[in-house]
Amino acid sequence: MSIAPSILATYRNLDWTPYVVQTWRGSQWPVDVPVAAASCMLEDAAGRLVLVDVRSRGWDVPGGRLAPAEDVLDALHRELREEAGVQPAEYSTPDLLGWLLVNPAENPVVLLYFHATLAGQPVLATEVPDEVADVALFARSEIPTVASDRAWYPLLT
Repeated sequence: MSIAPSILATYRNLDWTPYVVQTWRGSQWPVDVPVAAASCMLEDAAGRLVLVDVRSRGWDVPGGRLAPAEDVLDALHRELREEAGVQPAEYSTPDLLGWLLVNPAENPVVLLYFHATLAGQPVLATEVPDEVADVALFARSEIPTVASDRAWYPLLT
């Protein structure tokens, strides 16, 4: 996947112990840094976000690691299908929302965050992988109570 560079819109430093995380919104990530994971903020017509309850870390946006040589969008579609139970035909083409540069001093990797809109009334997964306890829709006002510690949270503001 190739995403054209754009003007640097927002820069933030977050304390994501034990890593230094730098969040940019609306810019191209460093091309010499490998992309490790892709996640998507899926939003329904009412503005609610799909979150998955990952057993190891709590509520988070659906997504995950890329397999070796896997295309970014292929990985994103696979993760959305596995964790949230939604198919590519059920949401708009994902747009890059932002990215996180994790551990820039040693072994840096980039985590990409996309946004897509669900078409119609979503039917979320009832059968999820073992690492996921649940999948649900949350209003943006509810996000601070369930996932405000997530590194992607500032991308919502």
